[in-house]
Amino acid sequence: ARLRPEERAIVRSNILHVLGSDPGYEALDRMAYNTYRCSMKNYFDLFWLASRRDEQIRALVDTDGMEYLEGAFDMGKGVIVASLHYGNPEVTLQMVQ
Repeated sequence: ARLRPEERAIVRSNILHVLGSDPGYEALDRMAYNTYRCSMKNYFDLFWLASRRDEQIRALVDTDGMEYLEGAFDMGKGVIVASLHYGNPEVTLQMVQ
């Protein structure tokens, strides 16, 4: 991000759009930094997942109510899943394979 200031400016602009007001340079810079940090963690998890067994991945995710999803799949008509964007979506997606 430091090597590509134009990309960092785009991230900062997006954050300002979401917030609706300017929190100040230091706070905005910290939010932009954390955006990149979170993205890097997600990429790490994506590559890390490839070397893990299914049971190791399942141990990372609380699957309370999974029987409802499995029941919907069993109907054979497809399923649309809506969820909060909480944590790495790559890990969660491994649960429905």
